[in-house]
Amino acid sequence: CRAKKEALKLTEQLASIDIENNVVPTCMLMHPLAPFTAIADDRGTLRVWDYQTGQILNRFPLGMPGRTVASLALVNELDDSLLMAGGADGSVRIWRNYAASGEER
Repeated sequence: CRAKKEALKLTEQLASIDIENNVVPTCMLMHPLAPFTAIADDRGTLRVWDYQTGQILNRFPLGMPGRTVASLALVNELDDSLLMAGGADGSVRIWRNYAASGEER
C-alpha cells in the first residue's frame, strides 16, 4: 500500500514555543509518550514544556556553566525516564523528576 502524497503533508501546527528574548535554543527533545518537550538554551537553562497546554512545567540550570549542550536524551523512556544532557566537551548530567518543578535531582 502506498501513501498518497497529500496524506504526508503536515497541515496542523502542533505547538509554538517562545523562549525569552536573546536566548538561543541549542537542543530540543520530545518525550515519546507524554506531551513534554525539553529545550536547552545557550545560557545553560533547561525548560520542560507541556506542548498541549503551552505551560512551562519546569525550568532549571543544567549545571554546565560555560559548556554548550550538544544533546538531550531520555534513559528508560517508556517508564520512569531520566533526562540526560551531554555537553560538547564530553560532560554528562542526568536528572530524574525533570518535569516536576523543584523536584529535579
